[in-house]
Amino acid sequence: MPDLKIYTILDLRNWLIHNHAAKGLSDEIIAPQRAYAIINNPYVKDEDPVLCAIFENEMPVAYTAAFPDWIEREKRVIWWFSTLYCHSRLQGKGYGLIVIGQLCELIGEGNYFDMDGAQETVSIFNYLGLTTRYVPRYVFTDKNIHRSSLKGMIAYAIDRIARWQCAINRNKVLKKVAQNNYTLRYISYVDDSTYNFIVNHTTEDVFVRSQAMFHWMISYPFMQDSPLVNRVEKSLEFSSVVQSYTLQLVQVWKDSKLVGVFMYRIMNKQFSLKYLYYEQNFVQDVFEAISEHIISLKAQTIQTTNTTFAQWLKPLMLTSKYIEEKQSFSYPDWFNAKDKNIQQGDGDVFV
Repeated sequence: MPDLKIYTILDLRNWLIHNHAAKGLSDEIIAPQRAYAIINNPYVKDEDPVLCAIFENEMPVAYTAAFPDWIEREKRVIWWFSTLYCHSRLQGKGYGLIVIGQLCELIGEGNYFDMDGAQETVSIFNYLGLTTRYVPRYVFTDKNIHRSSLKGMIAYAIDRIARWQCAINRNKVLKKVAQNNYTLRYISYVDDSTYNFIVNHTTEDVFVRSQAMFHWMISYPFMQDSPLVNRVEKSLEFSSVVQSYTLQLVQVWKDSKLVGVFMYRIMNKQFSLKYLYYEQNFVQDVFEAISEHIISLKAQTIQTTNTTFAQWLKPLMLTSKYIEEKQSFSYPDWFNAKDKNIQQGDGDVFV
């Protein structure tokens, strides 16, 4: 007989810290690093349900997760759904709807959201009455060409030439950026002045993160790595361990004035611009600071949901391919998301 289980923040805490796992709770249904970050979310409570799983013969065959978040403008907690899994032999039998539905019932109607879900997840949330909107995500990347045929070999040769041109373009950008006298500061804590800057430059965002939430994001990534960018003012608290994942918040200063703040992630040579705030009069300085990161970190793929930055980046031709994707954003009827921007980091930032 299938056995359905619900796990709370307290269950995660007992598993990670006290080594007393609730029955069935393991790293098969949530990574310990992720769980550790979640239990330190400043807005969670011990009784909050975060995981729902179905077991057969004590083995997980379906599960999902919903993580608490805080909407600063609304002054309320919501939940982001993530990580829907169902064993291949049970797909199409309603197990996904069961685990999502059970968690939704506990969370409460109108309190749950879904960002960038698979088609199956989107259909479940539409069934539950949520509205799904598709928003653009811009991807700059290199082509993946197979040389198994004459046509493929020709395409590969053309792509090599394109990549050579992209390398030249990157060098040109670096030379141009070298003439700019901005300064970068990596911050490990969001102070009042930084947060005031963010709030004052985020009027069109769907979500405004609280000061505590931003601090949590940069305090509990899976791994931290300090990038090799020339304009770092000084080395701060970031680890020097070379890993494939980084999540960092950067200030851009010009003439002793804070003119921009952005958060990015680098993983497997993929640069994702998570959050972006800037003074309009200094947009060129901020965008050049981001491009310097992209080039210095040798990113092969660049992702952003910021249309203005994407339009600025496209003519630079730093990669050989450009894609405009659509990502889903499902939300309850009470939430007004029209004519607003959705940043790359909105939703579950640890996906």
